[in-house]
Amino acid sequence: MFIENGEVNADENYDYLKMICRDKPNRVIRVSGYKGRVAAYQAAAVLASTPWVFYVFAKLKVNPVFDFTWQPDCMPQAKHYIFHAKNPINGLEYGHMAMIAYNKKLVLQNDS
Repeated sequence: MFIENGEVNADENYDYLKMICRDKPNRVIRVSGYKGRVAAYQAAAVLASTPWVFYVFAKLKVNPVFDFTWQPDCMPQAKHYIFHAKNPINGLEYGHMAMIAYNKKLVLQNDS
């Protein structure tokens, strides 16, 4: 799910995501125009057909070698997985602004 809310580079990053996913089985769906994160995340979860969903935020340019075949651990629990992102300004890698594999059930249960 590509989540955007008017970011200036949203179109560029969305096109890039579609390009790097074109030969992969993953669907890329753009979710935009929702007021608030909870509404946007839940709208995306409703559109998802799997228990865990990759959320890519419009400010993020996904690493083209990311393994989109990733699966949660073999003893799945209702939790989210945060991947690392590289900050282009300072070169550091951490979870802020990174892609997240959200658990669909938890997202839909969240009311705040």
